[in-house]
Amino acid sequence: MENQFDISISEFFKDLIEKFGYNGKYAELLTVVSGFFLFFIVLGIFFSLKKEQRVLGLVLIVSGILTFIINDLILKKCFIRERPFQYFGIEPPGFYIYSNSFPSGHSAISSAGAFSILFYFLFLNKRKSKSLMIYSIISFVICLAVMVSRMALLHHYFTDCIVGFLEGSLIALLVNYLALIIVKQIEKKKNIVIEL
Repeated sequence: MENQFDISISEFFKDLIEKFGYNGKYAELLTVVSGFFLFFIVLGIFFSLKKEQRVLGLVLIVSGILTFIINDLILKKCFIRERPFQYFGIEPPGFYIYSNSFPSGHSAISSAGAFSILFYFLFLNKRKSKSLMIYSIISFVICLAVMVSRMALLHHYFTDCIVGFLEGSLIALLVNYLALIIVKQIEKKKNIVIEL
């Protein structure tokens, strides 16, 4: 399933490893950055505790859980693909749990979180809060950093990260759409307006 494009990008990062090494603090930093996908789960819990942003919190949590189930429990079982470090026959830099490479779960969850915040801001949030727009921008920066760190650690190919990114965005769109339908149904049924 490896293609020349993926291999070329992975060789670029492999050459960096051979030239500069990934020992010590650099590998630790990349491992920490790749763990930033957890930021979206923590953010979901934080928002769900605040009444005015509870819907966003629940959307983040549901998107994250659904993305994990679809990605790690279904898709990774269907697409058996070795990781770049396995392809090159080298020891993986950073912390690593052995599983299939395709698609990237870190990228998928990060993308689901970033798009959940963006879609919430665009479609659900009636106040168009500037702080949510800032959260959205920060979220996409974190998402990009997670994707690059996964490739730099040779844990994923480029296409693993891109497909994970697309998967997460589609799941976030679906969850936000369902949240919008549910909110409108509750408002109609109870004849109230839910502050988002």
